[in-house]
Amino acid sequence: MVDEELLQYIKENKRSYGLDKIKKGLLKQGVSEKEIEEALDFLKSGGTTNEKVVKKNVGLKSPLKMIGVARGEMSFYYSTMLYGAISFVFINVIITFFEYVFGRMVFAKISPDLGTLSSLALPQIFLTKISLLLLIWSLVCSAFWGALLLALFFKYLFNIWPFKLWGAISKKTFFFFLAIQLLYGLFYKGIFMSMSSVYFSAYFFILIGMVFSSYLATIYFLNNLAGKHPKALEEMARKAL
Repeated sequence: MVDEELLQYIKENKRSYGLDKIKKGLLKQGVSEKEIEEALDFLKSGGTTNEKVVKKNVGLKSPLKMIGVARGEMSFYYSTMLYGAISFVFINVIITFFEYVFGRMVFAKISPDLGTLSSLALPQIFLTKISLLLLIWSLVCSAFWGALLLALFFKYLFNIWPFKLWGAISKKTFFFFLAIQLLYGLFYKGIFMSMSSVYFSAYFFILIGMVFSSYLATIYFLNNLAGKHPKALEEMARKAL
């Protein structure tokens, strides 16, 4: 399907710049050659932009427009959302594993005199069992929020405090992943809500899990983004220094 906005852009600028310059400019902005050729062929055939022939971009590109992403940036931010979603799912799986392992460790040390109430003594961050349905729902939510947060991070948050204190793009991204996990743990799961010698070591290892998963997610995210958008990431890296 031909993109209506792309058609409109070509129509408005073809007299001023010519089709060759417009094509080169769109390619530099990240628009695929296939999309451009389809739009040019459609215009040459004398077609009109009606609903039967033209379809607007939908899906992940619509929310990108809402946060002010320009056409030339669409491909880059689409990739940040895709790899961001996968990265947060990856983080969620690793932290869930740590929460379960050390949750079981803590649970075993709680006084058996509490009986069925013993599980209530556990802070929410410790897991004694893993529900498959809840895990799947958690991964779906991680993917959604991961996609949104990574797009917002690179669009607005990348150069503001506290991220501006971290020079390299890899450090900023790592700190972003870790900060989200710490905030989520503090305000939702209640990490450090109860302090005792029984809980302390388990908290410590879950924090290690957060650092470890954030580090791996940073490597995965930036390697994939650099492989697909090397120029955009290089430009962003220069601005980060």
